[in-house]
Amino acid sequence: MKLLLFAEYVRSSPVAISHWASDLARALASRGHEITLAIDGADDCDLLAGLPNIRVLVHNAERDHLGANPFAFQQWALALKTSLPHDRAVSLTPLVPGELWLPLGPGAWDNVKAVLATQSPLSAISELAHQPWLVAVEAAERIAAASNSAVLTFGMGPTGLGYASRFAQPSEAEVEAMRRSMRELLRIPADRPVVLISAFHAHRAGLRPFLSGFSHLCRETTERKPLCIIIGRAGESIVKTAARTGCLENVKILGRTNRVVELLAAADLAAVPLAAARYSRFGLKTSTVTGRFTADALRIGRPVIALNRAPGSELLQPPQDNSDPLGPGWIVDAADSTQWSIGLTTAMSRPWLGHRTPAARTAGALLSMDRLIDRMETILQGASK
Repeated sequence: MKLLLFAEYVRSSPVAISHWASDLARALASRGHEITLAIDGADDCDLLAGLPNIRVLVHNAERDHLGANPFAFQQWALALKTSLPHDRAVSLTPLVPGELWLPLGPGAWDNVKAVLATQSPLSAISELAHQPWLVAVEAAERIAAASNSAVLTFGMGPTGLGYASRFAQPSEAEVEAMRRSMRELLRIPADRPVVLISAFHAHRAGLRPFLSGFSHLCRETTERKPLCIIIGRAGESIVKTAARTGCLENVKILGRTNRVVELLAAADLAAVPLAAARYSRFGLKTSTVTGRFTADALRIGRPVIALNRAPGSELLQPPQDNSDPLGPGWIVDAADSTQWSIGLTTAMSRPWLGHRTPAARTAGALLSMDRLIDRMETILQGASK
């Protein structure tokens, strides 16, 4: 098929949500599809240069991540849909409908809430002043949402595309080697229990009750105290929350990093305490995130403890064939410190980890990009143009 793939500003960092545009373009092209990737801009406009079956069209090669002009991009993209020969349009942006429409990233109002929740009033005013297009983005999203295109999301169910990890699954020996190397680098004793969380969306509900539950676990542990490693946006608010809940001395905040695989290998458990954001304007409770961290953790063979409203929490359900009544993790039913304390106390125990770690690796083996592309192709073949 000739596929027209739309995305907004694409970052080259593999942990950026917009990197799904590059990943999907490569994966679809490897199946023999002819891909035209139409983007508003990129931090590296040559990110797919020279790859077979892929052509990249850039609306504004000079724009940076703060240079959005939503209406101009929307009009350019819609004009391409009319003028360029293609079989199906695949859209990863809420600004442009497609036969397969998978809007990624937070909407305009989510961005505003994120700034207000994570910045001081003075900093928030300054931050929002540097994003004057947010009102235009909201309007452009509403225009796109008025189309009749069906919206999909990462996840299970009839409107879900499924989940996938970008990583090839390493062998158990490779995981153990990465574990030793990263623990030596971070000066973490080999026998210290470690839980890893991603806080890229720390403004969402869930971080405080998780840290409160973790703090209780630390107080109740008389031997080697557990360590919580936090990656993502290492904002002042996270430090304050850890201090207020009394666990700061057992928390290591690393900030943004591309070394997710090694850090997962160094951990015993991954945690996903933050609730997923939603796009209510589409008439669906559509998640704006991909469940990537949950999928990546399972892919590396790390059990996951997650809030029931967290992205990818469905992956922790027991298999439908009843081969494992517990599944590869633990689902916390409410954003409550007591629930997190109970869950973490169990999930950090040696017997539980001993049983759940192999189950996580088994579940992770199914989370390949190939399986995700199979599902995409099925949807695209059945989509009306």
